[in-house]
Amino acid sequence: MTRKEDTSEFEGKWILVSNTNIHTQGVPSAVGHWVAFCFSDGVLKYFDPLGWKPHARLYLEQFLQMIERSGIEIRNVAGSVALQSKGSACCGQYCVYFIREFSLRGSEEGICEYLRSKFPDENARDDYVCEYYSRILEQKFRNA
Repeated sequence: MTRKEDTSEFEGKWILVSNTNIHTQGVPSAVGHWVAFCFSDGVLKYFDPLGWKPHARLYLEQFLQMIERSGIEIRNVAGSVALQSKGSACCGQYCVYFIREFSLRGSEEGICEYLRSKFPDENARDDYVCEYYSRILEQKFRNA
């Protein structure tokens, strides 16, 4: 029988944004890729703008193993179809878009579907998400 993890720390809602970059002795070995995790209603929602499934990469390995042992469901909310175009470097902006919309809506429902239907072209979608991110920054610095 496997030990079930104590999940009391995970109650409520929380968000984690992580880079999949592997570090060796503090030095990045690659550019990396940004992904987001949003926890609510007992389910860990995983968002990857390239549509990849969650996979263990060094520092995420223990986190994902602990989630798996706890019995918490991991749901890939972006599905297997990429939102972000393969040639772009705006995965971090997609994560900000997703977590902000998730926070405003209280759910992941419809976030990815909206982007796919409103912007069927990946490059137009990238442009929209990057502009969305820029508007947030401008607003934040204007109010600072």
